[in-house]
Amino acid sequence: MSSLSKADVGIIGTALKKRAERVELTVAWQRFHDDFEIGRCVGRWLYLSRKDHRELSLLCAKLTGVDPLLGVSAGGRTEVAGQAFNEKWANGAVRDGEILVSSLNSDLILNQGTQGVLPRVEYRVQVDDIQIESYESLVVVENLDAYKKCQSFCWPDVGVALIVYRGHEGPEERAVLKLLREQSGERPIYAFYDPDPAGVGMVMDLPYATHAIVPPLDMAIRKRRLQERFNKQLAVRPNLKQLSSDYSQDWESYVGELIDGGIASSQEWLCNAKIRLRSIHLEP
Repeated sequence: MSSLSKADVGIIGTALKKRAERVELTVAWQRFHDDFEIGRCVGRWLYLSRKDHRELSLLCAKLTGVDPLLGVSAGGRTEVAGQAFNEKWANGAVRDGEILVSSLNSDLILNQGTQGVLPRVEYRVQVDDIQIESYESLVVVENLDAYKKCQSFCWPDVGVALIVYRGHEGPEERAVLKLLREQSGERPIYAFYDPDPAGVGMVMDLPYATHAIVPPLDMAIRKRRLQERFNKQLAVRPNLKQLSSDYSQDWESYVGELIDGGIASSQEWLCNAKIRLRSIHLEP
């Protein structure tokens, strides 16, 4: 027996919503006509009667479980399985809207309840499940390993903070940016990235960040300079000092000192060495 794909249901739904009396005889509509005896072909057009409209609607419901006028319901596979026969027709991936989080100075507070946080444990949650009003700030962390060891850093005073792993390109990063956009102006957003040219560049690239969390650029970090890393990163972004002039004087001074000192280090070393971190206000 012939079948209909998710795209087929979309094509049919568009025609039914427009109450189209004719549609261009595309490959898809030619197939609907041949397989289901729908419509009347005249030249490059397929003419549809009211009876054809009813039959198309019934076909979609019978073969897919979906009303073409409504389309596939929103939600994940579980929600879609209550309507469509094929749960894989869900519009989003299983992990859409999910981010990796932890909590500083409190349990992880979700709409479903509280969760004690443990070192080196990943907590993947839906953004909408976070009880964000319970947090005083957000801390965005660059590296996954630093996120997993977030309880071990010597943080500045950020209050009750939601730790957020920045994610990479794709659904996770989009969900993080959605959270930051929604919280912009509501609470401080701290950016914690590697103390190197790439890291300070990403701090300035991060939308809605209000503060940067940084180590002191003292003799301890200068002794561990990764010169090759510094040179490669600065070659990619040679104008960091110029960009920093659009931010606060403290941040401009910090970026200038890091660049002039040829400093490149890592969050992992800051954690291992128990370096006391501080925050810098970014806005001028």
